[in-house]
Amino acid sequence: MSADYRLGQWIVRPQRRIIECGDDTVRIKPKPMAVLESLAAANGEPVSRNQLFDTVWSGAEVSDVTLTKCI
Repeated sequence: MSADYRLGQWIVRPQRRIIECGDDTVRIKPKPMAVLESLAAANGEPVSRNQLFDTVWSGAEVSDVTLTKCI
């Protein structure tokens, strides 16, 4: 998902790594944005932590703590 999309009242702009709501803009670090994109792409379906690990941290060993901090 690289195109902008709406998530509730927020507009997510992955290429710029920001989310916006009205005059509020929040910058998102690359890994949290990748997690957000993975969850949004699932269209409300559950996403396992292993799926997130494979998608966001492909090939790297990461812990549950890393994912928790990211979220």
